[in-house]
Amino acid sequence: KKNPSAPSNPVDLYPQQVAWSADDGAFIGFCPAFFCGGVCHATNPVSALRTLRQLIAGEIERYRTEGIPLPRPGGRSGVTVKARPQASTTSARKRQALPA
Repeated sequence: KKNPSAPSNPVDLYPQQVAWSADDGAFIGFCPAFFCGGVCHATNPVSALRTLRQLIAGEIERYRTEGIPLPRPGGRSGVTVKARPQASTTSARKRQALPA
């Protein structure tokens, strides 16, 4: 019997993170179960997550095709997005107060 609470997409078993990188000026996708470090860059978090999920799906398919055991899903599955930091209100007020 299948577990009704189990995700239908195996990609969903693995923790995924998208984080803003000021150094790169882009959102970077991470999935430590399959990749060491960031594996994709995008201008927005939705694109980074979409690309990351495609890469994970490709790795799952490759592992299965090559007979490699899949990594154990570890930690909390799901997606974490760490968005670009917003300018502080103090900085925004200073910019507004400066003459053009």
